[in-house]
Amino acid sequence: MTVFKNNTMAKPGPVFSEISFKHVSEKEIRAYRTSNEEEFVSPRLRHFLSLPPDPQEALCQQPISCVENIKRVGAAVYENSRLALSIADYGSGLLSCLTTDKGGRPHTNIENEDAIVRSTLRQLYRDFSQDGSQERGLCHKTIIQDLARVFAGRTVEERQRILVPGAGLLRLPLSLQLAGYEVEANEHERLYCRILKPSYNNAFDAVTTLFFIDTARNLLDYITAVNHCLKPGGIWINIGPLLWNCYENGPAGRQEGDVDDDLSCKARHRLDSSDLKDSRPQMLEFSNDEVLCVLEYFGFVVEVQNPDIGRAGFIANPRGMLQNTYQLSHWVARKEL
Repeated sequence: MTVFKNNTMAKPGPVFSEISFKHVSEKEIRAYRTSNEEEFVSPRLRHFLSLPPDPQEALCQQPISCVENIKRVGAAVYENSRLALSIADYGSGLLSCLTTDKGGRPHTNIENEDAIVRSTLRQLYRDFSQDGSQERGLCHKTIIQDLARVFAGRTVEERQRILVPGAGLLRLPLSLQLAGYEVEANEHERLYCRILKPSYNNAFDAVTTLFFIDTARNLLDYITAVNHCLKPGGIWINIGPLLWNCYENGPAGRQEGDVDDDLSCKARHRLDSSDLKDSRPQMLEFSNDEVLCVLEYFGFVVEVQNPDIGRAGFIANPRGMLQNTYQLSHWVARKEL
């Protein structure tokens, strides 16, 4: 499996948004631990200790065990930070040439550094934990079934080449590789010199997009890029909602998007009450029916369309009382021969 080819889908000139590569170092992970302890642990413990003795005693009894619960939250924050440090330590050796400046100094000037660590841990939960299998299972299964149906009858020697843009932490590319396909995973960090970038015109048998197309400021750019890199007769499989929240996605979007609801709410309030409100990028937003029409305008033939194959959460807590879910649109479109 090939990973992180820069702008694989692009013709000359950038198609997907770009951010500079940022190294998540020990400093950022410590910031994650400190901010989460200050936000989730210390205030609750202070509030508990401010209570009179009798209520304190009552709340310490089973099944409430208030202090023990607070301690468990603190222990979870600590274990998350230990995991993040292990990942960063392992990755720094592999990516040392990418995580230092020209003078050999590490990149550590990162805005919203703790939010980046939090976002990465949440994605690990979604992509690789047992609990996260409830969210990814339907989507991955549907994509693999589509590929098996479309490429049925082809020999092992005709190993199909699949592109997965917006691959995140690579669980979908891994699943596709295990299913027997040659997979290339794409993200938007600029890591390689454009002079050495090979051509990807008519290079792939299929493109799969999962919770991805609504990150586009201009969907037409994405469609043009997919059309460019697909072989004639190649297929595009898409699953996901249409939120059109590219400005809010992840810590790069002023702490909105792929973080918890509380942090997103704070970021949105800060944005709406500041001069940043006027800096929102211009966007084109489409309904599901309109997306299908635009695909046909660009020469794709829509072979499968289902505006609701089911519901899925996105980094949700399956044991929580608030269960936000997304309606998943699913379609398969073929590039004309």
